[in-house]
Amino acid sequence: MRVEDFEIIVVDDDSDVLEVSKLTIVDLGYNCKAFTKPQEAVEYISKNKKSISLILSDLRMDNINGFEFKKLLNDESKEIPFVIL
Repeated sequence: MRVEDFEIIVVDDDSDVLEVSKLTIVDLGYNCKAFTKPQEAVEYISKNKKSISLILSDLRMDNINGFEFKKLLNDESKEIPFVIL
């Protein structure tokens, strides 16, 4: 599998951190979708789970934490590696 075949999802409510994370991931050659709103990420992930290789989530966000965000994802996305930062 080629690097460009991987899609990484990043969720962080801090737009500056999110932008740096996305730029770093893209500079490494990966595809990246970035979300400041966890609910938008959940909707995207539920529709595109087969193409997602990794989910990176901030631990502390305004209205939700990384563990709560993980619980929002349904069982169908449990196979996607999930990292809380």
